[in-house]
Amino acid sequence: MKIEIQTPLFPGDLRKQAQSLKAEIESQLSIVAKTRVSANELKVFVNGKSIFSYKEKKRMPRPGEILGMIESRRTAS
Repeated sequence: MKIEIQTPLFPGDLRKQAQSLKAEIESQLSIVAKTRVSANELKVFVNGKSIFSYKEKKRMPRPGEILGMIESRRTAS
């Protein structure tokens, strides 16, 4: 399973959230999450498919939301 977090270029709440998500995924699921920098977007991809976009949802992910999405894809495989 390949996980990638698109993180904003400039420091701020979105970047902090991206760093927190990376740490949570790696500690809870024992999966290395790669990061890449974007203009001003927080997005999470699993196997190349977007599962969360801050711009689309217009909100931060809820606690455990991203982990749940990853787990559901993990068990479906």
